[in-house]
Amino acid sequence: MDGKPIEDLIASVDIKNQYATIKGRLNFDITAGFNLGTRDFKGNLLFKDTNLSPWFQLAGQDEISGNITGEIALDGNAEALDNINVRTDIKTISIALQEKFNITSTDIKAQLQGKTFQVPPFTTSLPEQGTLTLGGSGTVDGDITAKASARVPVSAARQFADDLPDLTGNISLDVTALIKKR
Repeated sequence: MDGKPIEDLIASVDIKNQYATIKGRLNFDITAGFNLGTRDFKGNLLFKDTNLSPWFQLAGQDEISGNITGEIALDGNAEALDNINVRTDIKTISIALQEKFNITSTDIKAQLQGKTFQVPPFTTSLPEQGTLTLGGSGTVDGDITAKASARVPVSAARQFADDLPDLTGNISLDVTALIKKR
């Protein structure tokens, strides 16, 4: 990307006693295991200040860049994918749009157990000292409850329109939504 190749995937595979282990590295670490007999699996992605720009560029989003530090772990059984467990623990993620609109989120924890998920509230820093707190819970194929609260200085609007007059004050928002499956 940007004239530079994406890092090669380096991986090793080991099969012993009907258990396959995969360890690898892109621009993040990958560890996975699969029991050939029981079909149980587990996996772990470890991000250490991982550059997200190549992934945004692959998705055709050249104007977006960022970094992430954290971990995503999963386990389950290939015969019962509806019962998969996924846990995320993102210490920090920073995203920049055209290098002028920056957001940073910290301590994002989320969990999926089977079809039930929970995302405890986490805070995102917005430009001009703004904040956005998000959280939610529900089921993959059912109802979802989402909560959001925000405080954004109106001066942040200048990030998008340079010709606005000097504005003062804050916009505050507090929303709780129940999204019902029909």
